[in-house]
Amino acid sequence: MPLEEMNSFFDARVKDYEEYVRQEADGAQDYYRETAKLIPKRKRLSLVDLGVGTGLELDEIFQQNPGVTVTGIDISEGMLRKLREKNRKRMEQVQAVKGNFFEYDFGIERYDGAVSVMSMHYFEPQAKLELYRKLGRSLKKGGFYLETDLYAPNGEYEQSCAAENERLRREQGIRGGFYHYRIPCTVERQAKLFFAAGFSSVRVCWACGNTVILMAKK
Repeated sequence: MPLEEMNSFFDARVKDYEEYVRQEADGAQDYYRETAKLIPKRKRLSLVDLGVGTGLELDEIFQQNPGVTVTGIDISEGMLRKLREKNRKRMEQVQAVKGNFFEYDFGIERYDGAVSVMSMHYFEPQAKLELYRKLGRSLKKGGFYLETDLYAPNGEYEQSCAAENERLRREQGIRGGFYHYRIPCTVERQAKLFFAAGFSSVRVCWACGNTVILMAKK
């Protein structure tokens, strides 16, 4: 099967995406709720959501933090269209941004926190490191980043996925860009990326099989 560009992959699956994603990963019935529970309950809280998709995590976050404001970034216009439809009554609270979050200008000390749910296991460690550095600078003092994602169970699995991704790209003549292929890293390597990016602490908050929620604090 040829690798699909990330935006094309998700645009083609908007209709069935929410049903699919709730069945595909370990803990899929719980991790959106568990992510939302970890966000501090405040009357005013500004978040940036990397890979917001149709906003499944926002459904849970708004239940627990009705006053939160969110900048949701996603590369798929189809996903963002559904996000806007679901949040018509909250559009003053939800800014939907179509774009590549690796290139997005997050600003400096702009957000109280950041969140990403099932978005980061498609990207190489070095690319994520640079992203986390920018993200860290965008967080206010004491800010947090919650990453709910699939992680490799061991280093051998991580290396195997990375090698297969490289092989497929080489065979298909793909030299750059973002394509839909899972290359998860281990929790241990992910924690090292956070520390290298300047976060002061990292902890595992929840886990179910290969799905883990990590919280990194500035």
